[in-house]
Amino acid sequence: MDVIYALGAGALAAAILFWKRYPNKVDTLSKGALNTVVPIVNTCADVGYGMAVAATAGFKVVSAWLLTLPMHPIISLSIATNVMAGITGSASGGMGIILETLAPKYLALGLSPELVHRIVAMSSGCFDAMPHNGVVITILAVCGLTHVQAYRHIWWGHVVATLIALIIVIPVGILIY
Repeated sequence: MDVIYALGAGALAAAILFWKRYPNKVDTLSKGALNTVVPIVNTCADVGYGMAVAATAGFKVVSAWLLTLPMHPIISLSIATNVMAGITGSASGGMGIILETLAPKYLALGLSPELVHRIVAMSSGCFDAMPHNGVVITILAVCGLTHVQAYRHIWWGHVVATLIALIIVIPVGILIY
């Protein structure tokens, strides 16, 4: 609730401080309310889609396969999280699926909860920015760009950069934990 109070106080302070700068106050509030609907709906749809994926029989096959990969569990956890985030097109959706369904199995393999959290958090941010991601669609729409014009920048700046960081963190995590 602290975040909600802070956001509310910030919005109220901005309205008071900049009241004279808004020539049409109702129009400004209407546009602000309308612009919040698309991101909220996209996020809800992504998380719902992710939970629907987790409920399928195919997910059970894929998750069982991921647990039996002949590699260090941290690497298979990273791959599993990347796959789920890519499928759902959502970091929160992929993270939710992994933490609810697979994290207990990885913890049972002896991985520390701290390392599991860090790897899942980083991995969910790699392939979540696929072209069907709600945030990508929203950003491009707000900027007035198409996927052809701007997606390669998102790919290099988001997906590849996060993947490079993950490639550095995984060996360090294996050594430390």
